[in-house]
Amino acid sequence: MKCYLINLDRAPQRLQYMTTLLNRVGVEFVRVAAVDKEAISDAEFQELVAPKPDRWSALTRGELACFLSHRHCLELIAAGEDRYAAILEDDLHLAGNVRDYLCSDAWIPPDADVVKLETGCYTVNDSGRIRINRNGLNIVGDRKLFRIYSTHLGTGFYVVSREFCRRVLSRMAKYEESIDVLIFDNQNGLADSLTIYQMLPAPGIQDSVRRGPKLDALKSSLVEARDKVLAVGRDRPPGKLRGIKKLRRELLRPFKQLARGLLSASATLIDWATSDLRWIDAYQFRDSDFADAATVGDARASAKRGHSKSNLTMPAAVPVGGAASGTAPVRTSPKRSARG
Repeated sequence: MKCYLINLDRAPQRLQYMTTLLNRVGVEFVRVAAVDKEAISDAEFQELVAPKPDRWSALTRGELACFLSHRHCLELIAAGEDRYAAILEDDLHLAGNVRDYLCSDAWIPPDADVVKLETGCYTVNDSGRIRINRNGLNIVGDRKLFRIYSTHLGTGFYVVSREFCRRVLSRMAKYEESIDVLIFDNQNGLADSLTIYQMLPAPGIQDSVRRGPKLDALKSSLVEARDKVLAVGRDRPPGKLRGIKKLRRELLRPFKQLARGLLSASATLIDWATSDLRWIDAYQFRDSDFADAATVGDARASAKRGHSKSNLTMPAAVPVGGAASGTAPVRTSPKRSARG
């Protein structure tokens, strides 16, 4: 199974980090030169983006570049010979046994369109929970696959089928939403027609999503831009409440929180009692599993010493390769234009 790593030309430190990490776990990969948002002109941005009248309507330039980069990977997979392939972004923490899932597709259910190997990203109402089938499928080791029936955004680390790529590319002529919304938003329409699995505990997580100290080298400008968009809505920041309106909001807040809690509990009980589905916490991974646990530990220790930011120090010389021995060269796909 081929693994495609998306990496910007102007982010060599990230490539060095991921090369070291993937060498450590024995996974070969193909580097795909990411589309740079700085290369997208205003005219091209206006031409390519088709806004939608909802919370995701304000597509950012970085999200468009990300979309084009992932589309390029999907095109490579659609034109390839492998039934399944993995797509990775360059800001991941990976489990030490991730090779078990990337060097063979024997564990993938035959009906799977997509398998999410990361966790902890945006969910329904940002509740942090996802809806899955109750029992799941036993796979290698102590990880399981669950069929997912709700929104779980994020395209940092996922496996796709070749047939899925061929079908979904026809939906990518105009860009109405970010790539993860197109594939993983259960209200979007596309996710409803797909068979999507979630691996738990996840063998990967993006640094921006992982709780705790962050690594400066993996800082995500895309997440920051998206958070700003979501914080202000479509066009303007929310107005501040004053006087009676503010007092009313504060008095009603605990009752609203209680009502939401009761509704959530009721939905969970109904799921358990009447269906084969249930809501669970999406944020499931184990720090101790991760191949870069020492690096993460250094970041945590740095934060405890009172530093406001953690630093990632890479080795002076890292062999550029995709195998554990470091002898296999990283193959780089041709660069894409802003139009993909």
